[in-house]
Amino acid sequence: MRTRESASQPIVLRPVTWTVQQLDDCWVAECGDLGLTVESATWAELMEDIAAVLGAVFSDLWASGDLERFLHDRNLMPARRPLPEIEPVFDIPFVPALVSSEDPAASAYR
Repeated sequence: MRTRESASQPIVLRPVTWTVQQLDDCWVAECGDLGLTVESATWAELMEDIAAVLGAVFSDLWASGDLERFLHDRNLMPARRPLPEIEPVFDIPFVPALVSSEDPAASAYR
């Protein structure tokens, strides 16, 4: 059975890009690699919320035993290696890519 005790050696994943757009009253970020969307009131909150969502998603995937398949299916871990028996610490670099409302990629947010 997996335990929630954290491992000291982080698992470093490849960077993921979040497409970010400012709407009238909020900021919206979408990560196609992970299939996630986050909405926040401010830019600072968005950055915090993305980090929190990433931590929660990867923690849940690890606890359910689905993490290795998830990482492999999305080519997120550079080298295939066995996961530890205790919950790993994840280093998930993310890049916010700001798009303007005129950008065709932003049409999904309207």
